[in-house]
Amino acid sequence: MAVVLGWALAAFICAYVAKEKNRNVTLWAILGGAFGLFTLVVLAFLPTLKKSLPATKRVSYQGKPQSDYSTGSKKGYSANDLI
Repeated sequence: MAVVLGWALAAFICAYVAKEKNRNVTLWAILGGAFGLFTLVVLAFLPTLKKSLPATKRVSYQGKPQSDYSTGSKKGYSANDLI
């Protein structure tokens, strides 16, 4: 019983450290549950990742939305509006 609690504790600690280092929390929690404190040691030596910027809408140099050429939709603008 104590061994199971130890592995679960290692999984929670790995998840917390992964969150603080901007890494995939689910992946590191699973690895922490599978490999225990060894995973925590590896995670401790990994560098912190930079937070990614939110995705922005593509706009043309005139500030109008660009056409979505993959679907053929022009979203209300003609080719002359983008020039």
